[in-house]
Amino acid sequence: NEILECYHLSGDYDYLLKVAVEDMAAFREFLVTKLTKISHIGNTHSMFVINEVKHSTAITL
Repeated sequence: NEILECYHLSGDYDYLLKVAVEDMAAFREFLVTKLTKISHIGNTHSMFVINEVKHSTAITL
């Protein structure tokens, strides 16, 4: 399964998906054969990570 995370959003977009694929050809295959086949999806917008600047799951309480 390519989808690692899924968030329901407010604002201009309804959902944010974090997906992991091997390369751009695999991303296109996922987009064309799986994601856009879902009947309720009218549009998609893709962005790609160039470099991770910071990643932390720690929360200070």
